[in-house]
This record gives sequence, structure tokens and C-alpha cells, in this order.
Amino acid sequence: MQSSVYFDLRTSMTRHNLDYTPLPVDEDETNESTPLSTSDESGTPASNDDEKSVWNSSSLSERHPVVRGLLVVTVGLALACSVASLVFLFLNVRSQWQLHDLLGAAVVHSDLGYVRPDPGLLERPSVYIGLDKLPLDVSHSALPDTLDVFPPFFQPVDHIHRDYVFPNDGHARFTFNGRVAPGDHRVLLTDHITMVAQFRVHDYGMERCRIVSSVPSWELLQSCNQTLHLAGDTSSIKVVNLTTPAAPHSELDERTLSWARKPLREKVIATVALEENSTHKSNEFWCGPSGSLQTIELLCPGVSCYIELWQDYYFKSRFGIYIQQSPSI
Repeated sequence: MQSSVYFDLRTSMTRHNLDYTPLPVDEDETNESTPLSTSDESGTPASNDDEKSVWNSSSLSERHPVVRGLLVVTVGLALACSVASLVFLFLNVRSQWQLHDLLGAAVVHSDLGYVRPDPGLLERPSVYIGLDKLPLDVSHSALPDTLDVFPPFFQPVDHIHRDYVFPNDGHARFTFNGRVAPGDHRVLLTDHITMVAQFRVHDYGMERCRIVSSVPSWELLQSCNQTLHLAGDTSSIKVVNLTTPAAPHSELDERTLSWARKPLREKVIATVALEENSTHKSNEFWCGPSGSLQTIELLCPGVSCYIELWQDYYFKSRFGIYIQQSPSI
């Protein structure tokens, strides 16, 4: 509007031959008339985005001390929690070892370079609570006729090489998940090599035991890729009790067991034969209360006796030497 009036006035003055001299412009009035237009030092107009960025930077600069303080407090709390966790972990481990020493637990020393407590000395509470109060006919009717137990610990020892430790994972193989041991045990009996077995008495009221040797026919073993070596007199394998009153719950370590470290012999409790394509059972003996840990030794005193096999729990029919429990009530 002002531009059109200014143009009309100038045109009118030119028509009447009047001199036109533009009035001086006041800088203050110019600045007041355009309050929304701003420019930088170089004369370039500043945009609205530049104004917002300037405002945001100023507001962030005002909030930086607060954020910095929160960050320092958070890091300090995290470090304090980490230190407290390490302290409590150290105190917990120390208290457990002190309690272990107060209980008088033994320490097992091995050649592997470390020391660990004997877990066999820990108390095992009974899992058969109240079963002794049932009538005998009810308890007996609930029990199976027999219960076959393959000893989870079955290790040869050599009384000539008294400190030699036999490998315990000869059937281990490499898989995509790493090295896996199937749990098969090598049974090796000679005139100077014996077998030490350790097992727990399973179930309640199954405290009568026999030692059973079961060997299928040669044809079945060959068809299933099983090996068996028999030589000499194998008709009289003696079973000796190694469970001593001094250490009734002492678990053996197959990584360190040798002839020099096995328990002392107590007495012969059974005798069993082992022959191809036959099953033999020893005389019956009391194998201890339910849940107890029992240790036995098998030796073959026959002339030139030699027995070697890999017993397999999943082989049908049974193949190996195992314990057979029967009801005692």
C-alpha cells in the first residue's frame, strides 16, 4: 500500500515539472517497521530454523549440568553395586569353607593340581519318609521282583603297577556338541588286575543283592559290534566287600583311583562265574540299607584268568556284570 502511494506521488510531481528529492530514511524507523526480519553480520537474512537451533542449543547448554550429574550418579551406583557383589561373594565362599572345616570334612588330594572337599561326607537325608510305617503286605506288594543296577563307578586297578590310573572314557567320541562319553565301562579282570565297583542301594525294602554276570552268544555280540575276550579259568570270580565303617559314605574318584588308593578289603561276600552265552548269579547277601553307598571289588583268582569286555546298559539282552536287588521285606 505504501509503495503504490509513493509511486503515485512521484508520478504526479513529474507531470507538474516539480523537483523530487527522496526523503532521508531513518534507520531506527526501518528496524522498527521490520521486527521479524533479522540478519547476520554478513547481511544474509537469518531463517526460522537458525533461530530454533540457536534456542535449542542454549536450552541444552542450560540442561547439560543436570544430565552430567545424573550420569555421574548412575556410574557411581553401578560401581558400588559391583564392589558389594564381589565382597558378598568372597564372604560367602569363605564362610562355606569355614563351615566345611568345622564339620570335620576330609579333603581329597589329587594329582590334577587342585584340592576339593569330599562330597561323600555330606549327609544324605532319607527320601523314604514314612514308608517304614506301612503294613508289610502293602510294602511288599508295591516292590518289583528284581531290580538290575549297573554300577555307575566301575574301575580297574593293577596291583603290579600300584599307582597307575586307568582311563575312564575309552569310548568317548567327538560330536558337533563336543567330546561325549557314553558311560560304558571297561571290565578287565586278570591275575593282577581287579575291578572296583561302587553303587547305591536303590529303592526302599530292596536290600538283598546278588552279583550277576550275563554274556550273550558270540553271534549276537558280533552282529551288534560288541567285543569279548575270555581266556583261562573264569568260573570263580570273587566279590570282596570294601565298605569300611570308618568311611561308609566316601565316594571314590575314578580320575585318581589306583591300587595304592583303593579301600582295604574286608571279606569275601559272594562268588560268581562268567561264561559265554550264559547268565550266572552269585549267592545272596545283604547289600546295606536303602540309599547307602556300597563298594565292592571283583577279582579273578583262576589260572590264567583273562576277561575283557565293554558292558552296555542298553544292550538287549543284558551284557556285563551288574547287581541285582530283590525285596527284603
